[in-house]
Amino acid sequence: MNILSTGGKIIWNIMKRSCRINKSVEASPVIYASLHQDMIAALMHVSSTGATLLVSNSKDGDLLESILSGEGLKFIRGSTGQSGSLAVKRLVAELRSGNSIGLAVDGPKGPHGAIQEGVIAISRLSGCPIVPLTMVYSRKINLKNWDKTAVPIPFSKTVVTAGEKINCEHESATVEVLADALLKGQL
Repeated sequence: MNILSTGGKIIWNIMKRSCRINKSVEASPVIYASLHQDMIAALMHVSSTGATLLVSNSKDGDLLESILSGEGLKFIRGSTGQSGSLAVKRLVAELRSGNSIGLAVDGPKGPHGAIQEGVIAISRLSGCPIVPLTMVYSRKINLKNWDKTAVPIPFSKTVVTAGEKINCEHESATVEVLADALLKGQL
């Protein structure tokens, strides 16, 4: 374990203690969906669920997996650009075996806030609903990267709210419906 992941674990634990969840954890398998910008707060929510997370094959993904090891989470590596179809198959298999999954839905490289179709496809293939996660931060900083990652300031309050389930069996379940649910707290 390197100094980055050790320091990251310490900061993670401080931020996690200041996070409040506004809805109980789902009993049946669901797809937790957030924007890349809100990935840190979304991770605080899903860390209590034992979900399987889609994590990129990048160095950032390596660091994230290192920091979150020991949280009871599982990881599938890949993205739409790299190992995409294999990652989708593995995510669907996780859902069908009764495990929830979590993923950021506007990526992997943007544009910021533009929801991609993959989450809808995973929902339709698995028959599992999407649970949009929205965040309210009392204090945060936004990184100057493509997704403007929100980093909760340690000892501040972060409220994560799980929205109503979006079932994708019907054609009315679209990227726009999910975008509306995810962007409620952003405006």
